[in-house]
Amino acid sequence: MNLVARLACLVGGSMLTALASAQAQQDPGFNVYTQADVTHESNVFRLSGEDEAQQLLGGSELADTIFRFGAGVTARKAVSRQMLTADAEVYQLNYNNFDFLNHTAGFANLGWNWLYGDRWLGRIEGGYERKVQDFREARLSQLDVRNENSVRLTANYMFTRAWRLKFVGLIKEQKHELAVREDLNRQISRGVAEFKYFSTKRSSVGIRTSFTSADFPNREQVNGDSVDNSYTESENRLTIDWRITPASAVKGSAGHTVREYDDLGERDFSGATWELMYSWEPRERYLLEVVAWRGLEAYSDQVTSYVVESGLSLNGVWKLTPVTTVTATLASLQRDYDGDPGQVTISGPRRSDDVISYGVGAEVAVRQNLLINAGLDYEERDSSSDRWDFDCYTVELGIKATFF
Repeated sequence: MNLVARLACLVGGSMLTALASAQAQQDPGFNVYTQADVTHESNVFRLSGEDEAQQLLGGSELADTIFRFGAGVTARKAVSRQMLTADAEVYQLNYNNFDFLNHTAGFANLGWNWLYGDRWLGRIEGGYERKVQDFREARLSQLDVRNENSVRLTANYMFTRAWRLKFVGLIKEQKHELAVREDLNRQISRGVAEFKYFSTKRSSVGIRTSFTSADFPNREQVNGDSVDNSYTESENRLTIDWRITPASAVKGSAGHTVREYDDLGERDFSGATWELMYSWEPRERYLLEVVAWRGLEAYSDQVTSYVVESGLSLNGVWKLTPVTTVTATLASLQRDYDGDPGQVTISGPRRSDDVISYGVGAEVAVRQNLLINAGLDYEERDSSSDRWDFDCYTVELGIKATFF
């Protein structure tokens, strides 16, 4: 679950000026990097077993070793109080066994961190990404590349040192290159408004409202019916960021979400959604986070609907030495597929999954411009539909070099 860091320190006009100065002083200029990774996955297609592999792939092999080679650039340019940013990366993925999955992917982003006067602050960014999703929610023996274009605008207005108004606008378009997956193509527009109060100790409380419109131009064929998966979603939440002590904090939000579909109103959702995170950082070398949540998750861009997800995760970071960082995570999730049109159009109980995952990782800065990382992850899914059961472990070793 991704928790977006808030701009809690921006509590007044003077803070905007300070941020602009910091941007200029921390201008990293232009950097070029290369990286290489080797990953072994015990169950690439997330299949329930060798029998299903035989049916889908024509063989019993589940595992593969994947080689990834890439290069990228990052650029930051301060112009007065503004900051221009650019990031791009291209990489090649080669599979040792399932070589029909070999592909080239990457991303490119351009941004402008802008300031206007002493009260306005924001960012405008546009991006492109080309990638292949994992196979958790797909039963495919073909390569399906997804292309995504997006534009995002963020604006913050500071009324006083304590009151802030924030607006976010997002337009995103996703297209799949595989013809049989064109029903997943979508165009999403989203708007968010948030009003917050900040205390002198940097704690905050606020209200947030958002509206999303999603258009699926190609109808999906489900159990003999043609279904339009377009929908609208509205959400209203209270937010809190409470700095309990200098070393601990509670962040979260709670509210009500309504999603309504153009077709098959039986899958509409109206209910409570929330998220809560407790973080504890007794020293700069240690960080512990506990996160709990319930909400609608677009569980994969390989599907056309949503899942109601409840979860609990425990995450830890330990800076073992000045150049070595160790991470660990443990998560337990329950996913109810109430929005799946394939589930709505048939009788009987709907699909529900229980997922357990855990992992450990380490990163070592051998030199200032050379990083080595390694990780081990395990995931197990127990589904009410046996064909969606799977377990998979992943081992990864990588290296990244920055030249200038």
